[in-house]
Amino acid sequence: MPQIARSVLQLISPLDLEGWNWNKEIEPKIRTAALHQMFVSTQLLALRDPQLNPIVIPVADGYAVFHGPGALSSFAREVGTSRPISANELCTLEQFYADHSCPVRIWVSARTDSSLLEMLRGRGYAPSSNSLIWFRSLASDLIPCEHRDIEVLPVAAHVHDRWIQIVATGFFENTKSVPRTAIPTSLFDLYFALGCAPDDQAFLARRHGEFVGGAVLNVSDGIAMLRAASTRFAHRNAGVHQTLLTTRLKCARRQGARIAVAQTPASGPSAHNLRKLGFQPFRLGCMMEKSIVP
Repeated sequence: MPQIARSVLQLISPLDLEGWNWNKEIEPKIRTAALHQMFVSTQLLALRDPQLNPIVIPVADGYAVFHGPGALSSFAREVGTSRPISANELCTLEQFYADHSCPVRIWVSARTDSSLLEMLRGRGYAPSSNSLIWFRSLASDLIPCEHRDIEVLPVAAHVHDRWIQIVATGFFENTKSVPRTAIPTSLFDLYFALGCAPDDQAFLARRHGEFVGGAVLNVSDGIAMLRAASTRFAHRNAGVHQTLLTTRLKCARRQGARIAVAQTPASGPSAHNLRKLGFQPFRLGCMMEKSIVP
């Protein structure tokens, strides 16, 4: 496995932002919001598909999450961030995913104790993906106008199915447009869990009379979490993602949020749009994965 240097897993950690202490106030709020979303999405998945049996268990002061054998959200969070963990605790984590016929996937960052990184290296784990967490102040910075030919609408409860279909399909389309029938049911289930909680605000983007993208906003304790954005393949590079961003930023500011946070792949259009709108990266994380399923 390639060497994982701690300097690669961390970028900046601003000490103060608009009167808040980053390490003592902002980052704990972000973690609390993310963990809340994890528990709520698990509950929603259980309601949508009881046979799936999604579950979250505490392991090594973190959490092992199972949302389905191939679900992107089936991975361990916060493991090894508050203290070193033992080999037995890592074995417990691995056994959990083996029991669910699922690869072991563990999210690591600069907050992860170096001893866990060494154990993962010794057990043959490999990085499968990485992403950046971004932040932006909402206190006074100007938010650009949206594209005139794109309208972003808050989603009412009765059209949540349309939102799920649009966002899941946009996520699935990598190099070409695909029909809805080609999308795995598990992906629709995932986006139901990511965007349909009572405290989530979902949005749909409409262009030339057609719904072409969607995203989610969640505001809690002064922090705006921007999540689950995607654009249909045929409408990319037309300003859809940027308009979804600016609409949510303005909505978050009206709700009293002082800081907006988003997570994207380390490079690509989403990261480019965030940077254009004044976001700064503060942490790089990496998914470490090992298949232990026979």
